[in-house]
Amino acid sequence: MFILFLLYIIAASAVNLEQVDWKKDPQSEVVYSMTHDEESEYKYTYVLHYTASSSSGNALKIDCLHPSISTTSISVSSSAVSRPTIAASSKKLFFLNNKNLEIFDITKATPVLDNTVSVSGIDEYSPLAVIDREFIAGKREVYAVVCKNGHLTVYNETLQLVKEYDKACGKYVSVGYDYLAVKNTSMVELYSISTGGVLTYYKWFSIGDNKTQLYDYDPMVMSQHDVVYNVLSDVGRIQVNSPSSSFSSPDYIENVKVNGNSSSITPINTLYAPMISTYGSFVAIGLFGYSEGSKERVGGVKIFFDKYLTSTGSGRFALVYNSTGSTTYGYAGYSIQMNNKVLYLGGKSELQTNGALKGVSIDISNYTSKYCIGVNCECDVGYFYSTYMRQCYPQVGQSTAIIVTVCCFLLFFIIIAIIGVLLAYYMKSKEQKKDSDDENYQHDEEVEPIVEDDEPHLDGFNA
Repeated sequence: MFILFLLYIIAASAVNLEQVDWKKDPQSEVVYSMTHDEESEYKYTYVLHYTASSSSGNALKIDCLHPSISTTSISVSSSAVSRPTIAASSKKLFFLNNKNLEIFDITKATPVLDNTVSVSGIDEYSPLAVIDREFIAGKREVYAVVCKNGHLTVYNETLQLVKEYDKACGKYVSVGYDYLAVKNTSMVELYSISTGGVLTYYKWFSIGDNKTQLYDYDPMVMSQHDVVYNVLSDVGRIQVNSPSSSFSSPDYIENVKVNGNSSSITPINTLYAPMISTYGSFVAIGLFGYSEGSKERVGGVKIFFDKYLTSTGSGRFALVYNSTGSTTYGYAGYSIQMNNKVLYLGGKSELQTNGALKGVSIDISNYTSKYCIGVNCECDVGYFYSTYMRQCYPQVGQSTAIIVTVCCFLLFFIIIAIIGVLLAYYMKSKEQKKDSDDENYQHDEEVEPIVEDDEPHLDGFNA
């Protein structure tokens, strides 16, 4: 095991990567991190950005984007920009940057910073994940998971320490429904989640095929269906591990060219890039290193629908949307988020005169609508989703529905007819019984009375 680890270190250190350079493109803003929570009251998508020419944390802003509500911006201050990350629950927005964790109240139209609570001393490049779930009906629990002192650490929604585990943390942490996934080097460790913010080690699985070398850099995300997606950027694949196979037998999404189609191009450094996200059964992948001819690092995006809930065979992953950027060194897709109608694409952007970021939101409703019923985008065409069972079930077709309806009506009339016949039979039987009783009564009245003799009988007496 030690020899394998040494080989891994040697291989990783030998990889030649191109670093992201935010100053190569003249656009002013770096759209670095995004998050979305469908259960919150205002259902904003939160977009964190800062000015590329400034290394000061005072340039950090969080925009609250919504298709039908005007954009609201929050200014946040910090001494420096160091892997700034945001994550949302239904009522709180968590903001992590430069070893400091803060929360905003998002129950109001304009989020408000809670000045009474904050946590310092978080690891500088710590990931951030939020658990938001009802383990007990009617009792919602919210926890933030970060890295502190190199260990997995859990805080509650008021940033009180729940527990610092003795388990090693990783570069990426993501929350599903029943599990929390931690990616560290070439493996993903899974922990079951339970009430009280308790994490219990479950198992681990390895990442990578026999060609990839960048598993120590590439990001990972877990969906609400506990499906784990690992980017393998240098080989253009996404490794997919699912709970149905106990995470042991991976599937792959192919032809995800993060760096473009040229084999000679130097791979982009994907470390800490939030370039992959999920919504329902959609998985959105930012191809922020994509180059095409003279257009270097224009970026791009691919969205797939994962039919995991209805099909695990061939054709499981359906390509829904595909586009490439247009600005050289625009790094489109460096960060990414989506909902049932809108794609939010990070990278480089420009502030417009109204203060809104240019080109960050893209209407994709024409591409996603076939897989969505309202805001639920869980099932393939022909199925409906049960939120209680968390499963997809076949829909009843129109012709089948008509047949079922007709059969129900026929069955109803047959039952009514049977009840009518039985009722008539019962009434007739009752009437016949009554007539019989009346006849018996009249017969009893017509019987002749007993006539007694006038002469006395003297039994056993001789006169």
